[in-house]
Amino acid sequence: MAYPRYETNPLLSDAWQVSDWNAGQSSILKWSPKNVVWNEETDTLDFILDNAPKRARLPYESGEVQSYDVASTGTWSWTAQAPELTSGSVFGLFTYKADHFNDPWIEFDFEFLGKDGADFDGDGDIDINVVRLNIHMETVTGEHVTLEEQQGSLIIDLGFDATEGFHTYAVTVTGTNATFTIDGITVGTFDASHMPGDIWTTGDMKCFVNLWCVDTNPEMEAWAGKWVDSGTALVGKVAGVGYAPLDGEMALIGDSATTLIPQPSVTIQGTAEANHLYDFFQSSDVFEGAGGQDIFYFVPTGTTKTRGGTAENDIILDFNPNAGDDHDVVVVSKALAGVKGFSQLYRNISDVEGDAVLKFADGSTLTFDGVLKANLSYDDFAFI
Repeated sequence: MAYPRYETNPLLSDAWQVSDWNAGQSSILKWSPKNVVWNEETDTLDFILDNAPKRARLPYESGEVQSYDVASTGTWSWTAQAPELTSGSVFGLFTYKADHFNDPWIEFDFEFLGKDGADFDGDGDIDINVVRLNIHMETVTGEHVTLEEQQGSLIIDLGFDATEGFHTYAVTVTGTNATFTIDGITVGTFDASHMPGDIWTTGDMKCFVNLWCVDTNPEMEAWAGKWVDSGTALVGKVAGVGYAPLDGEMALIGDSATTLIPQPSVTIQGTAEANHLYDFFQSSDVFEGAGGQDIFYFVPTGTTKTRGGTAENDIILDFNPNAGDDHDVVVVSKALAGVKGFSQLYRNISDVEGDAVLKFADGSTLTFDGVLKANLSYDDFAFI
């Protein structure tokens, strides 16, 4: 089976959702779209675990993506190069239940742990020569069970250093078993007999990649080790993620050569420095701050009316709600907002297809592209 690689940025397709919220499994980490980067030099999607900006609410930021498409069976593959992980850090290539809130737990994992790495060959960098496999399922009574509970830690000797080059990790899931392969070689096949209580369930899953660090939860530290911040960003690289239905052809998830979504044309453009950007035009406009601490004004300025009424639906492409030197702010008039403070304004914000949309009193809207309502807080707005 051939495993294709990306030639263009898969994030420009409609195949991937980039996480933009606090990580559920670690209280010290936020997922940020800025930490999932298309690397044009290597044609890879890079996942970056690093310190958060100054005055951010959580100390670390990293990247995670999940596929929009779901399937219950088939082959998922990841062609990836693991980071030089430190203790307490995890690089995950996995499938996970499609509806996080409502579906029973089902998950198939390749996981690289920093606790498994060291400078084994004495060349001064971290080597990771193993990967861990696991399966998560749920009983009819809601009990969470794992392959690891019955089989013990499934640590696969790779025979190579996963941080030094690209290798393809794949799992084929049927209605009765799952087979894990590395570079086409089978490293494990599991069915109900390997699971606690002979449990084997199926369900719709999404495909994931993430890079993260554990907090001080004793259970997490026992599994992944105590988190050690080396002071240097950790970078995992993904050269291709594929899916094939059973007996079907492997295809890239997010092949942007065929699924490109055009970005809206920017009508009000900032620079890499701090900008004051005004909504002068009585039309639906697209703002791009382009870096720095930007202030976006939706107010009357002098005698110039800055809104066009109910037909005006503006977008900010790169609003940064995180505290720090690049923290952006929206300045809005109380008359336009129809409210006098943040708590009232917040009730007029809703999430629409992954974007926070603020509805003004005149029926016009302001969309924060790629930012969820939960990411916005009082210090992101000012009123006049």
